Amino acid sequence: TLTKSRFLDIISRNNGELYQLIILDWDNTRESLIKKRTIDEFLTLKDKVNSLHQASLLLRNLDDVDRFVTSNKNENSELANIILPEWKQLESNLFQATSVDDILNSKAEIENMSNVIDISSRITKTVEISKKSNVNADLITGWESLLLRVDSANSVSEMIQIVSDFEQSLNAVREKQNPLSVLKFEYQSMKTKAELQADHKNLIDINNALKIIDIAEKMQKGNPSVNKIDRIDVLLTWASSKIPTIKTELYSYSKPAYEIRASDILQRAKSVENLVELGMIKNRFLPGYEEFTFSMKDRINEARNLVIQKDLDQADNIIRNLFDEWQEVSKAYAEDPLGSDVGYSLDELQRIEYRQKVETYSNIVSKFYNADFAPYADKFVQMTEKTYELIDYGNFLDADSQLSEIQDYLADTLVLQDKTIIFDVSYNNENDIWILEGFVDKELYNQYYVDDRRDELKLTIFSMDGSTYGNLEFANTRHGKFFTQWHAPTEPGLYVVVLHFKAAKASQIINIQDKTTRIYSASELSDVELAREFEELRTFVEEFGGNNYDTNEIRFLQTFENIKDGLASNDSKKVTNELDKLQKLIERYLPVRSRSAIIEASMEGDQLHLSGAVQKTLSFSEDLFVDIFDQRGDPIDEIELHDSTSGYFDEKLSKPYPPGIYVAQLQYHDLTVTDFFTVR
Repeated sequence: TLTKSRFLDIISRNNGELYQLIILDWDNTRESLIKKRTIDEFLTLKDKVNSLHQASLLLRNLDDVDRFVTSNKNENSELANIILPEWKQLESNLFQATSVDDILNSKAEIENMSNVIDISSRITKTVEISKKSNVNADLITGWESLLLRVDSANSVSEMIQIVSDFEQSLNAVREKQNPLSVLKFEYQSMKTKAELQADHKNLIDINNALKIIDIAEKMQKGNPSVNKIDRIDVLLTWASSKIPTIKTELYSYSKPAYEIRASDILQRAKSVENLVELGMIKNRFLPGYEEFTFSMKDRINEARNLVIQKDLDQADNIIRNLFDEWQEVSKAYAEDPLGSDVGYSLDELQRIEYRQKVETYSNIVSKFYNADFAPYADKFVQMTEKTYELIDYGNFLDADSQLSEIQDYLADTLVLQDKTIIFDVSYNNENDIWILEGFVDKELYNQYYVDDRRDELKLTIFSMDGSTYGNLEFANTRHGKFFTQWHAPTEPGLYVVVLHFKAAKASQIINIQDKTTRIYSASELSDVELAREFEELRTFVEEFGGNNYDTNEIRFLQTFENIKDGLASNDSKKVTNELDKLQKLIERYLPVRSRSAIIEASMEGDQLHLSGAVQKTLSFSEDLFVDIFDQRGDPIDEIELHDSTSGYFDEKLSKPYPPGIYVAQLQYHDLTVTDFFTVR
């Protein structure tokens, strides 16, 4: 209603005679709106404003007709002469109108008159763009025949019929088009295929089609002109018709085409190799540069082998990724040659970025540390150490989750509290504003003298780097209440809001979450699984290893370091081998045995075999209980056994456990013995 009211304010500046009825009516309505005191009262005039707005739009369409007739009067054009009598009659009827409803009742006549003067240019431009786009020849012929009928028409009714026929033909075109979402998906898929095949000819058509689809999507959200809608309908018809042709060409590569593409990939591989060689001349002695070039050359050779094996898609992907990697790493070496002790790589650049995020949180804690946070400081340190460890492994997926946990943790615990200030800050996503409301206890602040005047309050907003984002000054009520709002930043991160009341101050922390979602490749997700398995096994060893782990710690520590090195260098094969070795170390060195009790556990298919014995002073059978824990340390089973009178037991049970390593733990009186087994 407000938007339409602003439009009517603009219309009220029009001096045209036809607008005077609307202007007078709007002036009276506007005065009534201004006097309204509530939203409900304001909305009682909503229908009146809508009617005035619709009538104004109709008269604005008539302005185009008036200009057409006036500009063509002297030349005595055929179309102007055809519509002139009916235009005069319509104009006369509108001059005699006594209410807005009289204008709205003429809607069909007004729209017909407007369509008549536009039809010639609409059809002409549609035919022109259809010929350029090679759209269906029958469509072009049909529209050209309509254009001939326009030239030979002798009355407005004939012109209106032509408009109707043209609209029907366009509706038929629209019905044959694929939905925009389907068109977009098809062309994006074909673009990926064309890029991989270096098919520049089809890429031109694909990119043009995607531009047309983008324009069509934007037009759906706006208020485009009729001519624009006509043109985009024709172009979308062209885009729909091109799909089968492009697909046929993309999926029917001949031998010469294969050879051309293979040659293109090999040439680009050689170009990347030349860039790497040139970089060696200047950067040979920089940290990690030789290792970076060796890695690049190995993958270039891998791409060449894939070309020989006729796997062009995979080879092309490798070369494209290598070029992107070379650009990023070279840029890092150029900006800060000694910025990393181990040198740069894509993984190291990501590690640097993630470490900077952790340092940012440490800095914000250092700057805004207060006594209220002291009980939570140790846990914060543990969380950051855990995050650094995940970053070192290259487990960025879990590092992202850990960083989100740190944000939430600081938002809850790093606040500064004061008994005299109670306030809350909320973030309104829809309007990008922060809302602050609360209360200051004047009596508690000064129990001997309560000031009943309004107090000046100051608000300071700090960014994560400790810099001041902004300041606000406002006042509370005489009773200490306050409320204010301001435009919020949209950048993700933590923002510290400090409220000052006389000598007292308190703070809140706003956490704006990052709405973007990072996409992880299949290889990254595979590395994450290996890193998680290592974390589980290391915790498993520490929890169930006991004295045996302390005795053989040197054996395990060396394997731990080998796994860490493999994770850091993305050597999944090395990590897998070392994890297998770690499982064997667990099974060999960590079982707890005693002369008084022993248990042996093994898996054969889905059969769990438990055997062993307990030493007895009396010959009688007992119930024994064995607890099974998985490599996460979670208890997953409790098994009841019955030994013989001599203390022996031997049972096989159907237990289809998932792959992993497990511990079987037998407690006999005050003694605990264990054995470890692996499910492959």
